[in-house]
Amino acid sequence: MENQKKNAETGPAPSDFFAYLRSNVDKKHWDLWFKSLELVEILTEKRLVVLRTSNLFVKDWILSRYGKVLTTAVKSFFGSAFSFELKDMVLTDDLTNCETKSIGTRYTEKKPLEICSLNNQYTFEDFIPGGGNLLAFQSAKSVSAIPGRYNPLFIFGDVGLGKTHLLQAIGHDIRTRYPEKKVMYVSSEQFMNELVQSIKQDRIEQFRHKYRNTIDILLIDDIQFLIGKMGIQNELFHTFNLLFDANKQIAFCSDRTPKDLGTFHERLISRFQMGLVVELTAPDIETRKRIIEKISKREKITMSPSVISYLAHAIKDNIRKVYGTIVKLIMMNQLQGKKIDVQTLKEVLEEDRPALSGGDTQIIRLGERERYFSIVEKAFGITKADLVSDSRKKEVSELRKVAIYIAHKQMHIPVLELSKWFQKTHSTVHYAIAKTQENYDKQYPTTVKLVEDLKLELSRMRSSAQA
Repeated sequence: MENQKKNAETGPAPSDFFAYLRSNVDKKHWDLWFKSLELVEILTEKRLVVLRTSNLFVKDWILSRYGKVLTTAVKSFFGSAFSFELKDMVLTDDLTNCETKSIGTRYTEKKPLEICSLNNQYTFEDFIPGGGNLLAFQSAKSVSAIPGRYNPLFIFGDVGLGKTHLLQAIGHDIRTRYPEKKVMYVSSEQFMNELVQSIKQDRIEQFRHKYRNTIDILLIDDIQFLIGKMGIQNELFHTFNLLFDANKQIAFCSDRTPKDLGTFHERLISRFQMGLVVELTAPDIETRKRIIEKISKREKITMSPSVISYLAHAIKDNIRKVYGTIVKLIMMNQLQGKKIDVQTLKEVLEEDRPALSGGDTQIIRLGERERYFSIVEKAFGITKADLVSDSRKKEVSELRKVAIYIAHKQMHIPVLELSKWFQKTHSTVHYAIAKTQENYDKQYPTTVKLVEDLKLELSRMRSSAQA
């Protein structure tokens, strides 16, 4: 370290450089990712600044997101001819509190290693179990209590019911119970983007080392977005095998069951099914009330029992939407001086009512299902009885798929509700939507014509309502 001391005496002080760098980095990112960054040495002759951080994951994250900021900071502070090199410390396997050691520098973290960011509100304590979410909640807690015992865990369910919450709660709980374990939570999109970038930058071995050798818990959200991404699935398959064989916990979330993952490799689907597969459905009315009470308490507002009850009955299958509605109530109270009562709540709900085909005329919920079936019958000449039947005739099956697809995409009817409308399972509804979307994207003439015909009939209904 003589060279470092010598340079420190004649050159800029490291503390000044870090102060300069910190002013150009988001505070949240600085606290999470830059806390272990240190200046090792300044090689004047080589015009090189050597930096070091705690581990390979943090190093890759900083380079991918703040590489340009580092370059600018080094050139601005040390001179335009300077560049930098970022190294990582060596992780030691025999340390129980995720300590990291480096020659000449003392750095110890007495807490779980931070290699991913978890939402602090997504904990088991903040999740209200009951009704349709109870099994998923209990399964997630069992997984976090004894990682590797139920492997993998696969949670599926509709949007806004708490899948991401439970997945991150597993991460939080494992960090608390087993601080020596390294937890990685990532969305399927992040996994894919990171893999693609590692291939482009010829760093595939580093990617594999990160996901296969240095983590103990892998949590992947929205796995359905990898449908059709065969190369990504292939990498995931091999990663899965290595982690599974090492008894390291793996958990996934999806908006559909493993068997409804379309073009996923059969070998991956079989691995998803070999563990604990649980469905997350909408909580019952009493649980929804408790959720609303908890949200209102957290947001420090008072909601009367009548408002809580009205909201709990109005939104049955999307907790995320419940939260959004409460936020809008707060805004109307603060900005417009309106009371947080049932009347104001009705106004918010009316504003949020989905429009037809992107238009501004909204469907009246009362009798909406029957009105829609009459529109489908007018467009396709198929009766409601056929739509809800078990008939597998090709002509009936195709029209039913398109009818489900349009109701979901144009009218924003949730899958849970559509399964009741058409008297089909959630997986059947998911498949109808995915298959129609796939055929429409490929511009299959029959599918395109059916979709456009039904959209036109919905548009005519909108125009008729405006007249």
